[in-house]
Amino acid sequence: MLAYFDIHVGSGDVSLDELGIDELQEFLTSLVRERYLEKETRLGEELLRHFERDVMLRVADQSWKEHLLALDHLKEGISLRSYGQRDPKNEYKRESYELFQEMKERVEELVGRRARIMWVSTFHSACVRILRKEIGALEREGGTWKSNFSIYDAQDQKRLMTLVVSDLDLDPKRYQPGALLHWVSNHKNELRDAEQVTAEARNKLEETYAAAYTLYQRRLREANALDFDDLIMTTVHLFEAFPEIKETYRRRFRHVLVDEYQDTNHAQYALIRQLCADPLDQSSTEAEGERVPPAELMVVGDADQSIYAFRGANIRNILDFEEDFPDAATILLEQNYRSTQTILTAANGIIGHNKGRKPKRLWSDAGDGERIVGYVADDEHDEARFVSGEIDTLVDGGAKPGDVAVFYRTNAQSRVFEEIFIRTGEPQRLDVGAQLNERRQVV
Repeated sequence: MLAYFDIHVGSGDVSLDELGIDELQEFLTSLVRERYLEKETRLGEELLRHFERDVMLRVADQSWKEHLLALDHLKEGISLRSYGQRDPKNEYKRESYELFQEMKERVEELVGRRARIMWVSTFHSACVRILRKEIGALEREGGTWKSNFSIYDAQDQKRLMTLVVSDLDLDPKRYQPGALLHWVSNHKNELRDAEQVTAEARNKLEETYAAAYTLYQRRLREANALDFDDLIMTTVHLFEAFPEIKETYRRRFRHVLVDEYQDTNHAQYALIRQLCADPLDQSSTEAEGERVPPAELMVVGDADQSIYAFRGANIRNILDFEEDFPDAATILLEQNYRSTQTILTAANGIIGHNKGRKPKRLWSDAGDGERIVGYVADDEHDEARFVSGEIDTLVDGGAKPGDVAVFYRTNAQSRVFEEIFIRTGEPQRLDVGAQLNERRQVV
């Protein structure tokens, strides 16, 4: 069964007892050579050399996501995707459902009906599925969660935190619900519950925030509800408190695939270790029979593309992967299929100054291409005029205005570009926000 980065396949239903390693390698190689380019063949054969080992693929080019990843062979696996810790709370149900359906359909097209037994999902969706079945085992002060728990979105959370601020008689201007929720979210992503935070409070402000966290969690339990950040934290705590439940899922998932590993936070990292790296509690497995080895883990990512630290992502997860999993093999995919060598050389020169990064050299067989042009503008109007002139040059050379896109760093910059384009007669369309002549002006 073949898996792609962008569909995150879990596994097939063929066991090693039914298919030996030699037959497996022959099957993979023949199938790859039949369907895919030579580069995917090399990658597939390289992966097979690391069979039954943890693997980290360091991807320098996102176009690799459309190429061959692996062949899974045991009964069932799980594939997880990190989405950069962006704030998906408002769109949790809709987005997760759409992603799940799209991935599931693509997997089923590739491997047939056995895709229905695979877990192909985001971290949060996988945890919801586990908690729906197992959360009854967790008892906390104030009652027990039931399997039909609700998941609070951003509006629900803000309403609840507003009530908490009122109940604690706090000044809503000083203790804004949004700021409190952000603080609570950061602690949950570090797996720090309200009791731990309260015990470690060092001043009056932290004590107040901890009190809000404590009351907020109590109200969630009373409503039989979890917020988005609770999903992973509660699953990790469940596995820690009940080794026999953790053992069930360690046995079930013999292969774990994680995409965008550089964007994982501490909670997601802890969940992966629970499934793949933590030593089993021998006392918890006596009734289960013979101990099974940890699941095979494959992660895909690039530390140079980690940009979500401000949302909780921890770049150390990928930088320290080989220390966390000392038997792991690392495969570098350094060829880029989208850019010219001139661009890649410049990128190598800039990113090479980063401290603590693992070295890699991007390369391309697309040729040197055009030289990079740098322009130092006197001000924002000069910058916009330069861009307008470049667009004129492209159009004179045969390009269409609709083929040109202008990206700017902040929304405030759009006004200057719009003004200059209007003066120079450049046709334009603003994809986000209202056009300049449609905005209400504050005088």
